[in-house]
Amino acid sequence: MTCSDFVLAGGRDYLGIDNDGSRYVYYRRRNTPPTTTTTGGVLKAFFRTNRRGNAKGFKCTVTNTGNPAATTESSTTTEDITTTEGGNNLPLSHPSCGIHNLRIVNGVETQPNEYPWQVWVVTFWSDGQGASCGGSIINEEWVLTAAHCISKTDDDGSVIPVSSIRVTVGAHLKQEPGTHGGYNVQAEVPPSGHVNYDFPSHDIALLKLQSSLTFTQTVGPVCLPPRSWATDDFIGKNITMSGWGVTESGSSSTYLRHTHTTGYALASCRRIYGSSTDNTVLCTDGSAVKKVCSGDSGGPVTVSEEGRRFLVGVVSFTGGCTSTRPDGHGRVAYFIDWIESTTGIDFGI
Repeated sequence: MTCSDFVLAGGRDYLGIDNDGSRYVYYRRRNTPPTTTTTGGVLKAFFRTNRRGNAKGFKCTVTNTGNPAATTESSTTTEDITTTEGGNNLPLSHPSCGIHNLRIVNGVETQPNEYPWQVWVVTFWSDGQGASCGGSIINEEWVLTAAHCISKTDDDGSVIPVSSIRVTVGAHLKQEPGTHGGYNVQAEVPPSGHVNYDFPSHDIALLKLQSSLTFTQTVGPVCLPPRSWATDDFIGKNITMSGWGVTESGSSSTYLRHTHTTGYALASCRRIYGSSTDNTVLCTDGSAVKKVCSGDSGGPVTVSEEGRRFLVGVVSFTGGCTSTRPDGHGRVAYFIDWIESTTGIDFGI
């Protein structure tokens, strides 16, 4: 594929190209992509725009070198196109899932509503105690979070009932959600934690909202992963984690933050944490201290494929907020059958 006349508006529009199935390389502004070739027969490309401002756009020509007569040529501008899917055409759990409002490349703080599926979950128990976690919207009525975020026992092991759960959607500043169009929704109680939950195994839970969400650019679902990813450790694959948890300062963040790391082999993770780190756990690399911390639990762990974000993990535990040990997450693809059974929804994945 060869591109020319490449001029995009600002840094918020971009073209992504993947020629070997490992990762996308992104091109912005006047950064014309080099001639891209593939020997595997598959070339994936997508274009994203925030629809603000116009530029000349670009023109790309794709040539099948195995048959010089078969040439497809297309051109586009930055006016109305949002996402073009290609490659493997992964099944989507919701038509509007995983649309990432990309506004920032470098740095730690996200831009408001960059991850429209991110929610803040505050659980209160009948003993008057409360805890806050993250979570992810998966459709208009359901949120996925960690089981330990909604589970509590007293000293004799008796379960303490949940009295209420508040879910904040569309927020950037968690204490002032309305600043960026966010608002609170109550979840039904009791919540649906996995029946086999035994931390860290099966650390996943579903929250049903009392009122359905209306999806907008600032509130929307993440894509659930296909079942076929249930054994993928995503080694070398870029993974994004986000939340309002504790930062280097030792206190919780007032605004949503994100960090990027890669997958970590489950076998190696099990050697560190023991056999309780079973096949329901997905581990991420902590060697660069790109970590989750207290308050991030239940939040999204995502990968990007074909221009969409897929929820591969639910934040579960850390080996230490400032350590180099891997973090662990509920492996979402493992639980697709349970998610469909609990919600009564066939997600088609």
